[in-house]
Amino acid sequence: MPAKRELTMRQIRQMLRLARDGVSAREIGRTLGVARSTIQDNLKRASTAGLAWPLAGDLTDAVLEQRLFAHAGVRRGFRRRREPDWASLACELKRPGVNLMVPCKGGELWLILGDAA
Repeated sequence: MPAKRELTMRQIRQMLRLARDGVSAREIGRTLGVARSTIQDNLKRASTAGLAWPLAGDLTDAVLEQRLFAHAGVRRGFRRRREPDWASLACELKRPGVNLMVPCKGGELWLILGDAA
């Protein structure tokens, strides 16, 4: 998924206020100058976190950010593919005639030998 532009806390508060007033995600995006998908993503995060306008007066920007983005991203320690053995790869690249790395379908790196091999 492509990276989405981050909103400032001020924009998030304005987004929540406009959403409560019944403004569409497309119009909120135009008002804030961001994509509709970014607005939809942040509104979904807010509803998941149980946030709605009006926000509590003691809700600081740091707390708001923590509640919205606490569980974002990939789980720690989780990799989709096996990590290459970087030490042996570095040794292979030092050999004479090794000049190019090409990724293959299995996610491993194949070394292409040059003319010297």
